[in-house]
Amino acid sequence: TGRLNLSVAGNGRLGYVDMNTEVGHGFYLDDYYELFYDCGIISGISGTEVYSSVRQITDFSVVEYPHYVEDTLAITHVVAKMTDTLDYNSRNLEIMLDVYADGGNYILAEYGIINKGLEPVDGYCFGLFADWDLYEPVENVSRYDVARKFAYCAYEGNNSLYAGMKLLSGQASINYSLPNKAGGDGAVDISDGFSDLEKYYMITYTSITDVTNDIVQYTGAGAMSIGVGDTAKVCIALFAADSFSRLTE
Repeated sequence: TGRLNLSVAGNGRLGYVDMNTEVGHGFYLDDYYELFYDCGIISGISGTEVYSSVRQITDFSVVEYPHYVEDTLAITHVVAKMTDTLDYNSRNLEIMLDVYADGGNYILAEYGIINKGLEPVDGYCFGLFADWDLYEPVENVSRYDVARKFAYCAYEGNNSLYAGMKLLSGQASINYSLPNKAGGDGAVDISDGFSDLEKYYMITYTSITDVTNDIVQYTGAGAMSIGVGDTAKVCIALFAADSFSRLTE
């Protein structure tokens, strides 16, 4: 779409199908500037019920592989379907992913989460984790735009680069970022592994780091209740640009 290219996987990940970034073409600006190393779903109900596709073998099995749909909703529309059944604590949630692109500096990822289990799912949080790598990752910084209510990552060296995510659906927004280094932010440290407890902490609290380093970020929806047979929708925009003014156009 426009200046952006994103690969869509059917297993809860974006950019690349696998953890080794060997299958897929990532997320690029102008086919040249790679924007992240890793991106995918983190969701859950508690520290022992977390469903994730990042920094691990994914918990989501493919039901319907990504494919193009021709319609009038967007210039480019990609659809995929998955379930959380690869996790031994599966809640039998089926996720329909619609990715829309219209030629701008953003891409919309809308997740329809269907409760196909036998009981309601309460306190469910859902969102996207991204390990941003803008030019020189150790010189990246994370910020939060209070007026526009979104978190983003920036590199402001000789050539500036910006990338971020924003929750567009109606839930309470959770935004968390931290440095990817030993010690993390004191609460979450992904340099020595990324436990389910750490993931659950990230998806339930808002915290934006103020240090310059390799930055990881989470943007998602706060706690939701999904009745049996009901669907919750979470829509997140991914965007990037080479200036802050273009980022916010």
